[in-house]
Amino acid sequence: MEFSWIASGSRMVAALLLAGVVSLTGGGVGAAGVPDSPVGGNGIPGPRNTDLAAARIVERTLGYPPLVPEGVNDPGCRVSPGREQAVVLVHGTDSTLYADYSLLGAELADEGWCVYGMDYGLGPGRDDGFGWRPITESAAELDATVTAALRSSGARQVSLIGFSQGATVARYWTNVIDGGERTATWIGLASPTRGGGPDGLAHVLHLIPRPFRDAVLSPALQDLLVGSTFLTELNAAGETVPGPAYVTVSTRFDEMMWRDDLQAIRGDRTRSIVLQDLCPANLGGHMFMPYNPTVVALVKYLLVDWQAGGGEGEVSCVPVPLGATILPIAVESNLGKLQGMPHNRDGVIYDTQF
Repeated sequence: MEFSWIASGSRMVAALLLAGVVSLTGGGVGAAGVPDSPVGGNGIPGPRNTDLAAARIVERTLGYPPLVPEGVNDPGCRVSPGREQAVVLVHGTDSTLYADYSLLGAELADEGWCVYGMDYGLGPGRDDGFGWRPITESAAELDATVTAALRSSGARQVSLIGFSQGATVARYWTNVIDGGERTATWIGLASPTRGGGPDGLAHVLHLIPRPFRDAVLSPALQDLLVGSTFLTELNAAGETVPGPAYVTVSTRFDEMMWRDDLQAIRGDRTRSIVLQDLCPANLGGHMFMPYNPTVVALVKYLLVDWQAGGGEGEVSCVPVPLGATILPIAVESNLGKLQGMPHNRDGVIYDTQF
C-alpha cells in the first residue's frame, strides 16, 4: 500500500477543513423547465485506495471528516447517452461511503457515470458506527439520497450498488419503498440475501430483552441474521419485484456467510455470479469485495449490460491470496478505537434538504 500522498493530501484537506466543511450545491431542472429545489452535500473528496484498511487510515489521519470518493456527489453531473442512470453506492456495516468505495466510486465517475452516496444508520452509542440502525430506517435515509440523485442528475432511474449490509438496504428500498419503479439495476456485492451468521442465532436473540440484545448485536445485524423476522418478511413475497434487474456477486471464501446458498438472488431478471467462476485464482473474501480488481472490472460491465456483460474472459482475472487484507483491517479498526474515533461524527449527506 502506498501512503506517499498523505502529507500533501492532509495539508490540502486541512485547508478545506479550516474553511469549514465543503458545501456542494446544485439543482436539477423539472419537466417544465422550472428549477427544482437545490441539491447539496457536505463531502470532502478523498484519494483512492487499494483496500479498506488503507481507506480507514486516510479517515483516521484526517480526523474523520465526511469524505467522499473522487467525483462522487457532484451536483453538476448530468446523465448522458449510454450513462442514463444515476448510480447510488450503499456501504456496509460499521463502515462509510468513502471507506468502502474510495476506489470503485472514483472509477465509475471516471467512466462517465453520475455517482452518489451517503453515510447512513449512525448508532447512538459511543462505540456505534454507521450501519447500526434497523434496515428500514437506513433505507429511509437512502430514499432521500436517491431522490436528490435523480433530481440533480436528470436521470429517471437509478442503479444501486450495495456492499454487504448495503445490498440489503438497497434491496429493501428497491422492493418496498420504490416498488421497482425508479430502479434500473440492483447489484449486491457479498449480499446477505437470505442472511448471514450461525443458523438459529436469530431465534436465540429473541429470548433476550431488547437493550441487552442491542448491546450484543446492532439492530441492523439482527435484521441480517439467517431466519430473522426482517428477512423472512422481505423475502416472503419473492426476493425481487417486477421491473429491475438484480445481480449478486459472491465469493466462495466469504468470512461472514458460510453457507453457499445465502447470497444468490432468485426471481425473474436475475443473475448470480460467483467470483471464482470468472477467476479461479482470485480467492478474495468478503471484506475485500469492493476493492477486488476483478469485481471492480465486473461492476463496470454490469452497469452497461447486466445480463451479458462481464462474462468469463471479459474481466481482468487478478490472483488474490486467501485472507487478503484481513489482518490490516483488524489492526486499523483497533487503532481507530484506541485513538478515540469520534462519537456521533458527521456523515456524508447528499439530499434536497441540505
